[in-house]
Amino acid sequence: MHQLIAYAPQNAVLFEASLRDNLLLGANCHQDDIEIWLQLLGLAHLLQRQGGLDAPLALAQDPFSGGEIHRLGLLRAWLRDNPLEVLDEPTAFLDAKAAEQVRSVIRERAQQRLMLISSHDPELLAQADQVITVEPNPASLPTTAPAQTS
Repeated sequence: MHQLIAYAPQNAVLFEASLRDNLLLGANCHQDDIEIWLQLLGLAHLLQRQGGLDAPLALAQDPFSGGEIHRLGLLRAWLRDNPLEVLDEPTAFLDAKAAEQVRSVIRERAQQRLMLISSHDPELLAQADQVITVEPNPASLPTTAPAQTS
């Protein structure tokens, strides 16, 4: 299953390792491909860091924005190039420009693979071939007892 599914959680995490190690997690990918992806996602400025892709991330001293971390988490999944991608809120934490960059990548990738996406983004939902809306079951919702008067 690991070779079939790539997963990008809503809350991606970076590790105290190099940017390359954070993105690849042991996978193999050519540096040019990583650089193209970073540019595509508006993250090319990360290549300008001293040491580029191979400099260790000192997360306490070199903070990343929530949107940068989120896009790096998506990129981590996309670099695996698996036939099934599960993306949890891929446009969350992103400004309008970054969200459109991500939606554009998803449009392109969805032509070549199965994508399961959870999202509240109406523009992303409009791209989907099929949308399943999950509604709470009223019978499973907690009820509040009426207030007692004395």
